[in-house]
Amino acid sequence: TEMTWIFNNLVTVSYLERSHAYKDAVANGKEANMGLFDYPVLMASDILAYGSTIVPVGQDQKQHVEIAQKIYQKFHHYFGEVFAYPEAKISDTVGVLPGLDGRKMSKSYGNTIELYESEETTAKKIMKITTDSKRPEEPKDPDQCTLMTLYRLVAKPEAVHYMESRYRAGGIGYKEIKETLAQAMNDYFRPMRDRRQELEQMPEYVDEIMQLGGKKARAKAQMTLKQMRHLTGIIS
Repeated sequence: TEMTWIFNNLVTVSYLERSHAYKDAVANGKEANMGLFDYPVLMASDILAYGSTIVPVGQDQKQHVEIAQKIYQKFHHYFGEVFAYPEAKISDTVGVLPGLDGRKMSKSYGNTIELYESEETTAKKIMKITTDSKRPEEPKDPDQCTLMTLYRLVAKPEAVHYMESRYRAGGIGYKEIKETLAQAMNDYFRPMRDRRQELEQMPEYVDEIMQLGGKKARAKAQMTLKQMRHLTGIIS
């Protein structure tokens, strides 16, 4: 929080107004509060506090790393070197997921499939995904379908190729596709969900791991903040 406040003095309002999250909120008629508006600066603090050099993100989060880079440059220009320069790492296979309504999958839109929800809930959500009105016997384009985009993420390559061929040949309805997707997605997430259930039965172990991680991260952040205080003149 203190780092964010220091960084706020290096960033202009007009620069933060270019933030995708802020622009999306305004475009959708929402009243953007300061928490949303200033979130990119908080994210920059989260990146720079720990000496991060590589930041794995999706394409839609690249801007957050770019803002951190801008803040890095400004701080070093005015006060001196403290941080490592962060670079975004974006996998070639990573893309923006479509949500249940066809828009980008986002909690803000309420169109997500949660990793740790029940299999029944996942199946119900998938069955509600909107599709076009093509009949089962009609050929369909697998590259223009939310169901197929999601299926590619969780199914084995041979299953994906088979499904794509059925799309193009016709003879498969969206109900069958949704059922197949629900099964594949639940199979894919089951090991994670099972592991989470195991960890829920070991709260003391989880707390211990979190405390150890927090202690390590806190020591690094406190050292960074101490250097910032000296360079900015907050402490001598």
